[in-house]
Amino acid sequence: MKNSTGEEIEIEIEKLVAEGKGFVKTNGKPLFVPLSVPKDKLIVRITTSKKNYSEGEIKRILKPSPSRTDPICPLYGECGGCNFQHISIAERESYLNAVLKENLERIGKIKTYMVNILDPFISCKQFNYRLRGKFKCHFKNNSFYLGFLKRKSNNIVNVDYCYLMSEEINNLIKILKTCFKKYKSDKDSLFEVQLISINNKSAAIFNFEKKDTALLTFLREHNFFDYLELRIKNKRSFSYPENFFFIFQEQKVHPCSFIQCNPEVNRKIRNDIMKFINRDSSILDLYCGHGNLSLEIAKSGSYVLGIEENPTSLSFLKNVNNYKAVRDSVSKAIKTLSRKEFSTIILDPPRAGIFDISKTLLEFNASRIIYLSCDSATLCRDLGILQEKYSIVNAQVYDMFPQTSHFETMIVLENKAFITNN
Repeated sequence: MKNSTGEEIEIEIEKLVAEGKGFVKTNGKPLFVPLSVPKDKLIVRITTSKKNYSEGEIKRILKPSPSRTDPICPLYGECGGCNFQHISIAERESYLNAVLKENLERIGKIKTYMVNILDPFISCKQFNYRLRGKFKCHFKNNSFYLGFLKRKSNNIVNVDYCYLMSEEINNLIKILKTCFKKYKSDKDSLFEVQLISINNKSAAIFNFEKKDTALLTFLREHNFFDYLELRIKNKRSFSYPENFFFIFQEQKVHPCSFIQCNPEVNRKIRNDIMKFINRDSSILDLYCGHGNLSLEIAKSGSYVLGIEENPTSLSFLKNVNNYKAVRDSVSKAIKTLSRKEFSTIILDPPRAGIFDISKTLLEFNASRIIYLSCDSATLCRDLGILQEKYSIVNAQVYDMFPQTSHFETMIVLENKAFITNN
């Protein structure tokens, strides 16, 4: 057997790897199977066969793994919104650190036996934890569809209730669908909506592929959100009211700022960061957003310089004691900053990581770097560069996105020269 496309084979899954796929070697070649669990005995159909790997889909479960659980969502497996409802919490906990360790060794070339990797922090709330969600929408033949893309498809799976979203978000979905029953049009419209609900306030940000005047007017006239924004190809065309904000964990936040979806885990990360901050220190917070990770540090007495490109995120960081917020791209700002001013650098970059600035960061010679990432692969790539001057003293995985294969990782690095001198 050569694992040819369309072939069906019997396998037993060995482990979970990146993206939460099951892994097994067959005929000397890795085979990746979504929605599988270690120790599942399966009949798998080969869907993709490449020179160095194959992918398959489950046709039949011969013997389920002891770690396999029953999904609570009737759309699970069809909907692409999540991919871990079939896996026990214990198996997920094992997966989180296993993926981090593999990426540290394989991508970062870092010896994990020398790294203090803590047990993952598992979210107490495994369902209904998300205070925001982005949904695909389609208005067609006088019917409104809202949901997520079907697995391996561009078609929308219509969702009435999402088990990952808070009850407040699910209520907004229900009201929005009821509202659209009043709308009649022959036009076929594709768009996205981000729904946010925090402390009994709601916001909706609609983004349309092309202008639909009748639909835009309808949304303005039938608005039931506390904040409404309409965009055409990501450009704002309408927003109301001005100066609106949420209070998210004691911080003012505009709906267009990045807001972590899981408040419990976000609070835990903030608290853990504070443990590594020395009083009266000088902090550089790159990609600071609305000050999520560093505003509390400034309030504790340390000086913080925050760099953020999104002006909306910086709206409420003006006139804050001990905090200077600068609007600029990190790649530009970092070129002009003093190399000896900061004792600690905090990083919370987009998924792409800091590859373009990692070498420059070494020039700052800060005693400590705290790096938070939602992509352990790019994180470990960057750590491979930073380890020229830094040693990892602490690694912690956070279950920020329960029921999915995604997670947040915080790495604390200490300057090797600083460790030697102390």
